[in-house]
Amino acid sequence: MQAKEGCGDGIMDIRRAEDLTNTFAITFLDSIFRGTPMIDAATTAIPDDVVFMSK
Repeated sequence: MQAKEGCGDGIMDIRRAEDLTNTFAITFLDSIFRGTPMIDAATTAIPDDVVFMSK
């Protein structure tokens, strides 16, 4: 993930950013090492206020 503005007052709580990062990292690593589906809206709940982009 690439943060454009970061975390802080009025942007995003750091604990929420850590939780989101952990969710996406674990899902990604599971897809590599366990062959589970990659991160997408069908396999991972992506909050409405989060933009996820992948190549």
